Amino acid sequence: MLVRRAHAAHALLLALAAGGCGGSAIDEALAAPDDAGAVDAATDTALDASAEGSADVAVDVAVDVAADTAAEGAADAAPDVAADTTAEAAPAWDGGFGAPIQATNDQWTWVPFSDAFCGNGSTTGLGVQPTTRSDKLLIYLEGGGACWDALTCNILNTASNLNGYGASSFGSGPGSGIFNRADTDNPFRDYSFVYVPYCTGDVHAGDNVASYGTRHVGFANMTAFLKRIAPTFAASSQVVLSGSSAGGFGALWNFVQTQQAFGATHVDLVDDSGPPLRPPYMGISLQQTWNTVWGLTKTMPAQCPTCNTTDGLHNLVPTIAAMYPDHRLALISSQQDQVISTFFGIGGLQMQTGLDDFADVVAAPLANFKVFYVTGSHHTWLGENPVGKTTTAGVTLSAFLRREVTGDAAWASVRP
Repeated sequence: MLVRRAHAAHALLLALAAGGCGGSAIDEALAAPDDAGAVDAATDTALDASAEGSADVAVDVAVDVAADTAAEGAADAAPDVAADTTAEAAPAWDGGFGAPIQATNDQWTWVPFSDAFCGNGSTTGLGVQPTTRSDKLLIYLEGGGACWDALTCNILNTASNLNGYGASSFGSGPGSGIFNRADTDNPFRDYSFVYVPYCTGDVHAGDNVASYGTRHVGFANMTAFLKRIAPTFAASSQVVLSGSSAGGFGALWNFVQTQQAFGATHVDLVDDSGPPLRPPYMGISLQQTWNTVWGLTKTMPAQCPTCNTTDGLHNLVPTIAAMYPDHRLALISSQQDQVISTFFGIGGLQMQTGLDDFADVVAAPLANFKVFYVTGSHHTWLGENPVGKTTTAGVTLSAFLRREVTGDAAWASVRP
């Protein structure tokens, strides 16, 4: 049973890394492949080549399997995390600032950084497309899987771009979904764009070089990027920090340092398909592994003492909501997201239960955090073209996002 569950988890992660939630542009197909049997066969071959590694993965998954049998009871017994959270002022940005980025309006420019790195140690950068259409800025964090040991990082390759991401990887840049300036229903069509690539395997949250050689430094990279993004767009009246899948998790994890870097400029959050579920749905064993190999203790906000792998990383949500009560935060997710459910080692129905638990227990008590859930198992939504084609309960995703970023009093959670 444990080996089968481990194989299934890595099969989906392999699919995710191969194109399920990342790549050089958001335009790429984001759903997991239908040929699960072929992926399973390839995964089995890799697992056979590293028995010790798969044993480690099976141990990680075992906790989630055991938790599955008691999910409902554990969720009912868990405390209301939002009720215990009090606001604490965030310190001022102390990362310093570099030179503003020079780029041509309304076209993508690749900007290399000497102090931002991929998993193999090569340097990376980011894409920038400024515009004079408005004084607002959209920062997008790319997705592309995750990895946390020699097996997942070096053999199964379940995280994208570990071996490098540069100008050729970025290509001409994204142009669909939230980046489509021709879509009159796109609430971000007139924003300036920053595209943060993903090549560290740590959901943009890490600051550690693992024993197996991978540089999990996504959070440190974001710090380096913000040193130049903030002065480049210092005149912005509003910033929206967003991301899909691994980038959705990363947007949440980097929210505090992004707001610190922009000072008095208002930052809002759009997390697409990166749901920080409560235990047991996002298993504590898996969270503890991430903490160890990605170095999350060094990157989690000091204002959240319960943002740990004992209480659960979901506590970051009520903490941020309390720190910034006039800022708006949103989660978009399919009810049974196939990629994320397998990533967590749970089934589709348990994923749906976990999302309902998150909406009812974590989000509902917060005036400034809303969810937009969609039926089905599709993975990621910000790349859909047009953005408004996604609808739940008569509300389009574009309308939900527009209400969020414009401060509309009608903004509310939307669930099937």
